[in-house]
Amino acid sequence: MILMMVVTAVTVPAPLASGASPLGSVVLGSGEIGGDTWSASVRREDAPAQARPVAELQPCIGIGSERLGGGNGGGSCTFRSRLSPEGGGLWITTSEPNEAETETAMTAVAMVFAPVTASVKATLLDGRVETIGLKRLTSDQARKAGLRRLRYAAFATTGAWCLARLESFDSSGHMLWRNGNLRDQSCASTN
Repeated sequence: MILMMVVTAVTVPAPLASGASPLGSVVLGSGEIGGDTWSASVRREDAPAQARPVAELQPCIGIGSERLGGGNGGGSCTFRSRLSPEGGGLWITTSEPNEAETETAMTAVAMVFAPVTASVKATLLDGRVETIGLKRLTSDQARKAGLRRLRYAAFATTGAWCLARLESFDSSGHMLWRNGNLRDQSCASTN
């Protein structure tokens, strides 16, 4: 199993204050590739009730994959800092090995960004460049998760998805954020 997280903390939901409505996770995507199932979700990071506007930009994402009853997965939160266009996004991957456990059979990816972010450009270790259009949480999804209408992507791909660089852009194509030093973090334990 390969599990890569940019920010690595998972919080446990705090008890609800009186009069507060329960918040939950929202599924961002799910599917199956070659017998491997995956699912990604987002929820609000727990924060004091008086910090609600800040908490609306403090997401936690979770991702999981499973093969034949054995599951891999993890979660990642913003560590009580706000998502901002200049600060980049929050992303996580999980992978399933092939039957011989010698290569990566499938990689699932989940990422969230501040609402102004419209797309992401991922430069893979092999030099390919992928442009990823981001979806926006619906009003109902945002309300259920206790978040603003963040932008997100959730997908799976056959094989390894290893990054060299990740960049985010607004709807006019202006670069908001760039991380060009992902070689050591991405797919560190692949063959």
